[in-house]
Amino acid sequence: MRWIGLGHQYVQIDPRKIVAVVETNLPDAGNVLDNANPICQQIADNVVTFLLNEMAQGRIPAEFLPLQSGVGNINNAVMARLGENPDIPSFMMYSEVLQESVVHLLETGKVTGASASSLTVSADSLQKIYDNMDFFASRIVLRPQEISNNPEIIRRLGVIALNVGLEFDIYGHANSTHVAGVNLMNGIGGSGDFERNAYLSLFMAPSVAKRRKNFHHLCRCAAMSITASTALK
Repeated sequence: MRWIGLGHQYVQIDPRKIVAVVETNLPDAGNVLDNANPICQQIADNVVTFLLNEMAQGRIPAEFLPLQSGVGNINNAVMARLGENPDIPSFMMYSEVLQESVVHLLETGKVTGASASSLTVSADSLQKIYDNMDFFASRIVLRPQEISNNPEIIRRLGVIALNVGLEFDIYGHANSTHVAGVNLMNGIGGSGDFERNAYLSLFMAPSVAKRRKNFHHLCRCAAMSITASTALK
């Protein structure tokens, strides 16, 4: 099964509005992620175990559900581990951004189709997509963000959302955007759009965060209570 794209595969514009066409071979900046980190690998193993248990309990159907994945080393490791596990069936993705591991999963057939608003991959993977455009064009659909992040569509598809949180508390609140309630770490939007509306919402984080130069006080991801203004409820 593949995504069926609606509309055209090009943008329609009045030629009279085109002043000039500038050709360039300057490549897009690649984004190389590290999914070999042992902490990322352990988190990935835990996520796969959890999803398999949900399938065994009948809370996730045997044919699986569409996945959304955030961007980063942890998410990249989780997607790679899902691709390696033979008990996870082939699945589709409905996400905001597609990253490195998804390209390989599309090649192997583990991911049968992917919808997003953009790609963030390494230069080698981007070139692979260019060189095999016929293959990837029938499997990847890039849509405007108002569609890729639409709450109604996310709910209707029954998406499983996989994102990384900065901190979480014993009340089930998660913060994925701000450090200490005031310092913006990640862009606002994607994780909130999907986590609030997904069929199954997962936030992943190591037990201890990396110390950063300006945030020495941030060391634990688990807390008794987190700042209400940054909590995703």
